[in-house]
Amino acid sequence: MAEQFQHAMLPQPTHDELARQNFVQSLRMHIFRNISPGNKLIYEKLAEPKFEQQHQRPPLNRYEIREVMQHEPYYRWASALKRINQEILWDAVNSSVDRQLPELIERAKDKGGELGTLTLDPNFQIPTHQKAVDIHCMPGGYHSEFTDDDVAAGATYDRGAYVYGVGWFDLFT
Repeated sequence: MAEQFQHAMLPQPTHDELARQNFVQSLRMHIFRNISPGNKLIYEKLAEPKFEQQHQRPPLNRYEIREVMQHEPYYRWASALKRINQEILWDAVNSSVDRQLPELIERAKDKGGELGTLTLDPNFQIPTHQKAVDIHCMPGGYHSEFTDDDVAAGATYDRGAYVYGVGWFDLFT
């Protein structure tokens, strides 16, 4: 796997933090390569025949497939593993970000260089559908600020996308 592009705002993991992030990547690969494909067999051998017996026709769309699959223990187990992996991904990344947040905030401050600007309408409200859930399980989502000049969401997403994508999802290379 290619190393993530290094830049000033990228949180640097300690040895133990990197080990946790590598574990999350390895577990994700195992789930998606070795466990998730079993859902196809479960669908073909168990779920689809049950649906056809009950409805006298094959499922017409993904909603009908989901309805029958959500009752299959294997599917539920594989889905739970994916969810848990997503949650521990953010825990593994957030430990690096939280530890370095004051330093990251200081690095992000305007140093008088020629950067662009962004001015938000002071009446702008984050849409309810964005605030109601943590999108992709990322704590606080992509919009939350918990301290002045908070850069945690960006730093978390940058490293988290890399860990999630196992290197092929690096946004800056």
